Order: sequence, then structure tokens, then C-alpha cells
Amino acid sequence: MKLNTKKFIRNIIICLIAFIVVAFILNYAPGFKRDKYADVPKFIVNDEDLTENLKHNIYISENGVVYLSKDDIANFFDKNIYYDEGSSTIVTTSNTKTASFCVAENQMVINGVKQDINSKILLKDGVIYIPISELELVYNIYVQYIESTDMVVIESLNQGLIKAEVAEGSKLKYKPRLISKSVGTVEPGEVVNCYYTTSKGWRLIRKEDGTLRICKSKCAYK
Repeated sequence: MKLNTKKFIRNIIICLIAFIVVAFILNYAPGFKRDKYADVPKFIVNDEDLTENLKHNIYISENGVVYLSKDDIANFFDKNIYYDEGSSTIVTTSNTKTASFCVAENQMVINGVKQDINSKILLKDGVIYIPISELELVYNIYVQYIESTDMVVIESLNQGLIKAEVAEGSKLKYKPRLISKSVGTVEPGEVVNCYYTTSKGWRLIRKEDGTLRICKSKCAYK
């Protein structure tokens, strides 16, 4: 009886240790959640990686135009975006602008003024795709596709983005912890986008290739 009790306690301890090890790996290992997104364009908005929040994959045309699905534009930029099936027209709004454009036309109307656009709305597998690159003026954003890292980066221009020049090189971390695995470096003189700083001095930055990282590096503002 005593032997069985000891064996039971030993098994419990082994299970607890295994659980702690797995929890440690999941908490500190970089990229474990992102393997399933390795072959699709990543979606970065300001200081957030929102790839996992996309309802449909981003579509990049041969000439580099960035398309988001209507559902994703509703999720991230305009929850009231409307598609009129009768006239095949998209209507979308922001705080200051209203825009409409027809599926078959290379023209858009912004606050009553017509202007030419380079890309039409697409219908792919029953999903409406809208060239978000054409809506920069409407949403007051800047859209960039970085081919080297297969990332779409969107900046909200009304948020006062800070660009800084790195004064002291540093290792980059996946999480704001010294024990977190290093996932690259930032070099002196490198220009990065700077976001929040934690109470312990960790800074969230975005490199020019679009990647979001945590570092202890000191930055000298330009």
C-alpha cells in the first residue's frame, strides 16, 4: 500500500515537472504560434501583428498592390463599410471622408470629388477584395508591402509615429524578459520606429523590414 502511494506521488511530481517545462517553452520560445502563417503575408498595423486576426489571407497583385477582404476592412478600419449589390458599389467612411467606387471602374469618389485609381475591386472565391493601397487618403494611413519579409505594414498617420536612430547596439528579444531567446540584433545608426517603453526599460520597436521586436537599446531621437 505504501509502495503504491509513493509511486502515485512520484507520478504526480513527474507530471507537474513536465507541465512546468512545457509551459516554460510555450512562454519563452519565439514563433511557436506563427508556424502556420509562415507561407502567407504578415499583417502589421502600427505596433501590432494582426496576422492571426485576419478573416481572409491578404492578396498581393503582380504589381505590388495590397488587397484586403471587405470583411477585414470592416474589422480593422470601417465597421460600416457597405457593398451595394445592385450597383456593385462599395461605400466606406472615416471620421472626415466618405468614398465610393464601383467594382468595374477605375474611379473613386471621395467627398463628392472624382479621382482615378489604378486598381479595381476583385472577387476571388466569393470574397470581395478591396485595394487598401487606394484608400490611404480615406483612412489617413500609409500602406507598404515589404517583399523581403512578406509583410504588409500599415501606419495610422494620426498617431504621431516616432522614428529614432539607434545609439547603442542591442540584442532583440521575442518577449520583454532577459531569459527570452534572442531573435536578432539592432545596430548603432539603424533607424527604427519606436513605440511604448515598459516600466523595466524594454522598448517595442519596428525595424525597416517590418518586424516587431523588443530591445534594451538606447535610441537617440532624430
